[in-house]
Amino acid sequence: MTGRYAWIGKAARTPEFFRILATPSPLIDEDSRSEPISTGPRRRIMAADLDDLQRKLDALKEAGRRAEEQMGDFSRMREQISELQAAATSADRSVTVTASPGGVTDIQFTQDALRLSPAQLSSTVMSTLQLAIAEAARKQAEVVQEYVPDSDVLERVMRTQDELFGSHAEQPQQAPVDDDEVPDSFLDGGR
Repeated sequence: MTGRYAWIGKAARTPEFFRILATPSPLIDEDSRSEPISTGPRRRIMAADLDDLQRKLDALKEAGRRAEEQMGDFSRMREQISELQAAATSADRSVTVTASPGGVTDIQFTQDALRLSPAQLSSTVMSTLQLAIAEAARKQAEVVQEYVPDSDVLERVMRTQDELFGSHAEQPQQAPVDDDEVPDSFLDGGR
């Protein structure tokens, strides 16, 4: 025999054989005759499984998109912080200190600073430094808070500064005049 069923033996070419071929197989799912039911270690993939896999894939893609967005946000945050500067001026306006995230970037003295004793100038510079650095830290925390709103970084910075420097950023105070000190100014050289 040649043709379509040539591979089937002579005994199998009976009407009964062809009826069996036309009968639905127990290995074929009734809902979808093209999806096999697996009896082995491999599991049958059903439409519900495909939907679940698609949801997981979509969730993974969304997580990747959010991660890329956060990376962009963190890059912008880092750039804003790197450009940040804060300046503080002493109460007597004799000293101005500028600070950035990396530390102090500038100290300016007016002519009035030249009239201060070394102890007074030192005290004024140190207290103005503290103010500038504290302001820079607050500004950094504000930037971080903007990009990470669930964070309490700004609150923690403010609380730490309150513990270290008092409830409000205090203006620098002048060191008391020491009567035993001979020079009136560090420029006088002790005269």
